[in-house]
Amino acid sequence: MKRNLLALAAFTLTAAAAHAQVTITEPWVRGTVAAQKATGAFMTIKADEDVRLVSGTSPVAGVVEIHEMAMDNNVMRMRQLKDGLPIAKGAQAELKPGGYHVMLMALKQPLAAGEQVPLTLTFEGPDKKTFTREVKAPVRALGAAPTGGMGCRCSTSTEASPESLTRLPISLAGWGQRQCPVQARARRWLARPAPRLPWGTPSVAPHALN
Repeated sequence: MKRNLLALAAFTLTAAAAHAQVTITEPWVRGTVAAQKATGAFMTIKADEDVRLVSGTSPVAGVVEIHEMAMDNNVMRMRQLKDGLPIAKGAQAELKPGGYHVMLMALKQPLAAGEQVPLTLTFEGPDKKTFTREVKAPVRALGAAPTGGMGCRCSTSTEASPESLTRLPISLAGWGQRQCPVQARARRWLARPAPRLPWGTPSVAPHALN
């Protein structure tokens, strides 16, 4: 009996050590409006070992995936990280608007500011074994400024053209409710009237050729 108890204690300590690889701080979810079916969850993740964030689940969403926003041929695109998000030992991964994020899709209900969204995140360790972390992420209202300077990454991009910035697929996550400053300037640039030639014939605006 004593031997069994010692074995159980050793197993428990081993399991606890195996699951002590990841620290998650400042989780939050962007709020939604009625009929909106997708949004993003953001957080900071620090790992004590090489790990990979591979998937997630939530009772408020039918589908949870790991996504990133990145420039592709001067267009900001969102794509799923099918192999997950690698996090190196001792490193800190910032999941934030305009970059890596947890995508909540097929939402089962609107998410209002102040609510708590339960998330179960699945990680893969160096030994290829998976483990989970439970997170409760508060919902922030649409338009609320994220903390820590986490803004749209296109605001610091030197490659994006005004045309490409207007094609960001932010509507997938309801992010069209709040444009970043660069997108707002780009839309104003495209909406400007076309210049007229001296004899009154309207010229072709640059964006009309796209």
